[in-house]
Amino acid sequence: MAGNGRVLASGSMALLVIVGTGCGGRAVPSLVRAAGRAGPVTVYVANSLGNTVTPIRADGNQPGRAIRVGRGPGQIVISPDGQTAYVVGGPDIPGQSSPATLTAIGVAANKPGKTLTVCRKGHGDAVIAITPDGNTVYVACPDANAVIPVRTRPQALGTPIRVPGPSAIAITPDGTTVYVANGDGDTVTPISTASSQAGRPIKVGFGPAAIAITPDGATAYVATFNGVVTPVRTATNAPGKPIRVEGAFAIAITPDGATALVLSTPDPDTTQGYVVPIRTATDTRGTPIKVGILPQQIAITPDGELAYVTNGGSGTVTPIRIAARTIGKAIRAGKAPAELAITPDGKTVYVVDSNPLGASGSVIPIRVATNTAGQPITVGRFPFHIAIAP
Repeated sequence: MAGNGRVLASGSMALLVIVGTGCGGRAVPSLVRAAGRAGPVTVYVANSLGNTVTPIRADGNQPGRAIRVGRGPGQIVISPDGQTAYVVGGPDIPGQSSPATLTAIGVAANKPGKTLTVCRKGHGDAVIAITPDGNTVYVACPDANAVIPVRTRPQALGTPIRVPGPSAIAITPDGTTVYVANGDGDTVTPISTASSQAGRPIKVGFGPAAIAITPDGATAYVATFNGVVTPVRTATNAPGKPIRVEGAFAIAITPDGATALVLSTPDPDTTQGYVVPIRTATDTRGTPIKVGILPQQIAITPDGELAYVTNGGSGTVTPIRIAARTIGKAIRAGKAPAELAITPDGKTVYVVDSNPLGASGSVIPIRVATNTAGQPITVGRFPFHIAIAP
């Protein structure tokens, strides 16, 4: 799973979706709509070569002072109450061995807390997910073959849970079960949050790379490297009939749970991207929707009307009208658009332009009403991951 990461996020939808490797693989972050914090919306951007996170106030699109975190910051998740941003760190150069860390940032003051070392060594990027009650962050360390639960109040490491090469992670909306895609095998492991015990692995197909759970918690959809998406019924942990989607690597599910949108590149030579809709009621696939070259991530607006896809090879973002299955005019978004996130009110899409040459990157705001890009906001070196704290 080497190479630039492809990360799926669900914007600000009130559901948990795939989480996978950051700059070292294809995947998705797990996001929950934060509630209970009356304050400005803040966009957090991880600068993987700067060991910092840049906060951006959404009301003026002004970056704040860079926040020092662990080495090679990657995926960011926001606590459900909107009070804390958790940033996982790891190798900042592909193939390099470096401890995986977890840093908590207080949203109100943008101050980092203690940085915990979660996995001592590893060459693969760690991925994280947070429980709906905000009490536990689960960190999946691929090279350690383990998932580590981290208690958030106060911060404390739990006992590692052994799984083979975890590459993606998602948590059911009721918070009872963590599903871990085992990238080194052909299974998904369910873990009880109450007991921290791993259940019997579920066979899904070779090299599971991404996982998303429907808002009602009934089904987990798993994308694998052998070109299938497998639905898993969470009540029984039984896999359903695989759905053929060549080159699938990321999944987003609409807020009503009716449609899973699968991001794929079926031809590795052209890296032409497609979004394949799957009707969840019948687990049947629809006609693929053509997007750009080397797609990176997909996000859905909170009202479920629009999806946005970053195309790293085209330097664009593709808007998709979900109900009509039609695309809008591609939006220019820098040189190498990577992750994106959508504000809770659904009015703005923030896109990371990673600038892989190593100079400062930027974040580009896109106004949803007109699908027009605003002035780029300068952040740190090689930004890739992004999250929004409402």
